[in-house]
Amino acid sequence: MSTPQQVLFVCVSNRGKSVMAEYLTPTVTDRIAASSAGTNAKIGGQVNELSAQVLAEVGADVAGHEPRQLTDELMRAADLVVVVGTAGSPHPTASPSRCGRPTNPRREASTASSGCA
Repeated sequence: MSTPQQVLFVCVSNRGKSVMAEYLTPTVTDRIAASSAGTNAKIGGQVNELSAQVLAEVGADVAGHEPRQLTDELMRAADLVVVVGTAGSPHPTASPSRCGRPTNPRREASTASSGCA
């Protein structure tokens, strides 16, 4: 069996989305060693109640999880860093399209050839 890929899931507080990704990953694969961190981690905090409840429903116990701050060392140690959530990102319609109207960058590639109507 090959060495699992080191995947670091990142969100803002490391109390919700990234924790869910970390603790759900081993329920679907043993080829990923998941961990998580936050860009503005709530050190000393706990996993948010809804996330903990949902994880408990699938048998993942997060009682011992402690939010941790994202560091250069954590990022360098990971084979892949996955950012979950959009709290730290600009609004998706903030960039103008080539026609001067706001656009959703996720759709831009599929609509780029449609022209400006």
